[in-house]
Amino acid sequence: GTSRLDIGINIMNDKAGAFNKLNGNLSVGYGLRLNEDNFLHTALNIGYIQNSLNVSSQTFDEQFVNGGYNASNPTGETVSNKSAGGIDAGFGFLWHYTPTKGIIQAFSGISGYHVNQPNLSFYDGVSILPSRYCFQAGIKITGDKTLDFTPVFLYNVQGRFKQMTAGLLFNYKLGETSKIVLGSWYKDKDAVSIQ
Repeated sequence: GTSRLDIGINIMNDKAGAFNKLNGNLSVGYGLRLNEDNFLHTALNIGYIQNSLNVSSQTFDEQFVNGGYNASNPTGETVSNKSAGGIDAGFGFLWHYTPTKGIIQAFSGISGYHVNQPNLSFYDGVSILPSRYCFQAGIKITGDKTLDFTPVFLYNVQGRFKQMTAGLLFNYKLGETSKIVLGSWYKDKDAVSIQ
């Protein structure tokens, strides 16, 4: 076909100590065949982020007296249970070049997250979740019928944070239905990994 519509729903609940983050997202993607070799994929993401703080399960130093714990002891803390939420929006564009003949395929794209910068402050102030943008590009080179390799480049920007990631993946076909994928990733000023 010449086009394709995809719809997805993602719900994630992440709890760490007194903090809880609940995300729900609806994603709609559309793929369009521009010509015999070129494709354009677009996506929109809309959702809701709910952050909450529940201190009722937490203990504080003041509750431990003479080696014993008493939950009714005053903590001296002014922190109370709080929650903050907001609409979260994102997008993505990807161009993909897949020729019917030739040994090179290519892709390039951009994606944006939290583009509306929701305010997730637990109090009356402002705590903006900065927008994050990811630029990606890669080339897949088919060496022969069994081996392909793909250099990949990613660049993330969120507020003052910037990170470049580069990778190289090797895809070795063992037959019609099996393959082995090996690769390595380098994160600028962070880490090197081998898969």
